[in-house]
Amino acid sequence: MSISIKEAFMSRGIRAEFEGKPATIVPVTAETVGDFDQSEFKRGVAAGQLLLSWNDGAKRNGKIIDADARSDLTFLVGRGDGTDLRVPATRMTDAVLFLLRAERDARENAAAVDRANEEAREIHRAAIDRGERSEEPEIRQPEFPADAFDRIGDLVSCVKESQLAIKADVIADIDAKASADAFTAKLREATRDPLNASERAKAEEAMALKAEIAMLNADHPDAAEAVMPIAYEGDGEAAREVMAGLPDDPDDISAARISAMAANPDMDLARRLFSVATTTPTMEIECRALSHAGFRTCAQELSKDENREASDAILPRMAAVTGDAMESYKWQGKIYTKDGADILLMRDEYAAFAYAWDSASRVGEIDPRETVLRTFGRDDVPSEGRLEHLRSTLAGLRHDNGAEINFDWEDAPEEGAAFEA
Repeated sequence: MSISIKEAFMSRGIRAEFEGKPATIVPVTAETVGDFDQSEFKRGVAAGQLLLSWNDGAKRNGKIIDADARSDLTFLVGRGDGTDLRVPATRMTDAVLFLLRAERDARENAAAVDRANEEAREIHRAAIDRGERSEEPEIRQPEFPADAFDRIGDLVSCVKESQLAIKADVIADIDAKASADAFTAKLREATRDPLNASERAKAEEAMALKAEIAMLNADHPDAAEAVMPIAYEGDGEAAREVMAGLPDDPDDISAARISAMAANPDMDLARRLFSVATTTPTMEIECRALSHAGFRTCAQELSKDENREASDAILPRMAAVTGDAMESYKWQGKIYTKDGADILLMRDEYAAFAYAWDSASRVGEIDPRETVLRTFGRDDVPSEGRLEHLRSTLAGLRHDNGAEINFDWEDAPEEGAAFEA
């Protein structure tokens, strides 16, 4: 579909301020760039850029800006009372994440207002039914109109594409690439499901109840189909000893790599990543950052202990987790087993690490898509009645899970005659 620049600003424009002046922004994405006649632009326009127009009195100016550049820009989202939510957009990635949180908060506010209005109507109707005098309730309005955030979808895509372009740029510095990976991970979390906080809490409680029901009685109709294994309760001594026995790193880790490693301290991602490899709690896994030479030295030392079976089973699961969070993120790794511990040597374009956990905590078969990567939809939000049913079912199973009762323990000694004095 061909569209003129003027039409694009009218139908796709996002209100903004540029250097303090009223402005409009039109994000350009891989999907929409073909809509424009490139001859209308002196230098053309590409996905990951934004068309900007601003008024300077009667004069209207225009320019093309890059989504990963810095501009004196503020997005404006109109509230129902005529005021604006002002979102600083000097750094576009921060603005996008803020807008997505604001959109979700607006949906939650609208739902809460709807519930309050309906409750007020019910109280009014009940009073009328009792023959009492009751004034019509005052209907509250949500903070934002229903269409307030309708045009941010293209902005999200535009900024994401600009960050993926950074990852594809072979000469971009590692700080920029680390920031791009951090943004895509945060964006994935912000858009993982359409639920608000209260809906997600209900869905997560239902999933946890079904998982515990499955642990007590896997054949129960309310049991979850896929369950994460229970946490490892060992002391981690094997992992500590193996890690302590690894050779010293011959080189220091550069300041640039330390900065890049600090750019993405996502503990939720870390927990998902290691939960498909080990039942050791994430904070108890042994970890050491390595230089390139340190990585090679450890790999050389452990070469005879490579565990290809464990690598083939575990590393594709871990790749599924990182790929779900950061689609352009790549890494390499191998698993070794030595003296009762598993060691993962892992490296990416930013750094290298050695991780270790007791082999006894290694996770067997598990499907990441059905467990740690499972996303919720509206159908996964249970009613209060359904939640109460699951709670009641679990309470009953904790006392009697329906299994056959075994009074003949194989490891119990034969009962002898009592001593008589």
